[in-house]
Amino acid sequence: MRAAEYEYIPDIGAFARHTYQSGVPFVAHNFGTFGFQMTWNIFDWGKRKGVVGQRDALLDQAEENLRRVTDRVSVDVDRAYRKLEQSDQMISVAAEGLALQRESERLNGNQFKAGVISEAKNGQAVAATSKAELDELQARLAHQLAVAEIDRIAGIRSH
Repeated sequence: MRAAEYEYIPDIGAFARHTYQSGVPFVAHNFGTFGFQMTWNIFDWGKRKGVVGQRDALLDQAEENLRRVTDRVSVDVDRAYRKLEQSDQMISVAAEGLALQRESERLNGNQFKAGVISEAKNGQAVAATSKAELDELQARLAHQLAVAEIDRIAGIRSH
């Protein structure tokens, strides 16, 4: 934009020259001249104004694009942090559920050994513990994915 506006500034230059001549006897043999020169295009038929307008439009377009990208990145970051917080909570819940299921499995195992419950009931407790372990692993995976998403948005490369 500034470069287009600078087109309105005239080109100004200074010069100095030394001349030696011996062809005209009534003029001095050595003489110097100096001066200024200015070049300015008065009639450009709107070209400079058009260039300034075009650059202004490009600047507006770039500012709007920056605003759009900034908004999108802000939304992506907020969403990624919400996922991260949710996955942290899910890890806590899944770990607590796993601890409860392991204790339940231990109690059912003792009851099975004592002959109080059936083998099927004990198998259900083992299966419930396995499902709790799976839930905890899924929560940890969701956490890792949320961290990877934040790294992707931040532009951090992981190997």
